[in-house]
Amino acid sequence: MAPSRRTILRSTTGIGLTTTGLSVSALASDDDHASEPNESHTGGDPEASWRCDDVHASLELFDGRAIAAGRVTTPTPCHEPVLADVESGDDSLSVTIDSERADGRGCPDVISCADYEEPFALPDSGGYTGLSVVHASVGDDVPVLEATVSSRETDCDPRYERTEDERTTVEIDGNAVRFAGRIVAPTPCHEVVFRAVDYDGDDVTVDIGLASTLEDGQLCPQAITCFAYRGVVRLHEGASIDDATIAHADAE
Repeated sequence: MAPSRRTILRSTTGIGLTTTGLSVSALASDDDHASEPNESHTGGDPEASWRCDDVHASLELFDGRAIAAGRVTTPTPCHEPVLADVESGDDSLSVTIDSERADGRGCPDVISCADYEEPFALPDSGGYTGLSVVHASVGDDVPVLEATVSSRETDCDPRYERTEDERTTVEIDGNAVRFAGRIVAPTPCHEVVFRAVDYDGDDVTVDIGLASTLEDGQLCPQAITCFAYRGVVRLHEGASIDDATIAHADAE
């Protein structure tokens, strides 16, 4: 991807946003992690004063579009999540989720949770080696998901890689997942990028893919090539990870 820097505002994405923000009472029947109706998170654990239980986030990337989804803390049950900002540049993509009051009626002054699913357009179809999701709905901006990956050519037998050794190593380190592996590309003019990074409140799933590094008009030798990669997914402070999985989305 050619280095660039763009900020894509919510009003210019060209895709209708489908926010699925729910009040605390609606979430209570959604899953076991949801809060009880009108439950305040300001008592007991001091860390809970700035977040709801089970904050999580994911980014899924497609050709020219993406979807950010997760659960965010809101100031009251009457606030709904909104896609506040999308910034793309230098092989990185950063998404900021905020919240806004849904109506002017009286509302309990209670920290709450809301689910969101926000599609948006990307400036090009290239890949990203750095991803981040920031929640800005209560107080300071909180990076809830940050992921980076780097890659290089490596010697290997592609036939062996595809059948025996196209594997990854994964290590869970507190609120982070460190991973490494090898992947096979159709030419040497590729790099390893993210197709999706998901944290569902329990498990981390990373889909690794390939993106061409060719500019328009450039040619590349047609030679199957192996790439070694390594990366890390870091979650917000206090996040707990039960399991982590790394998958290859479009290897040869």
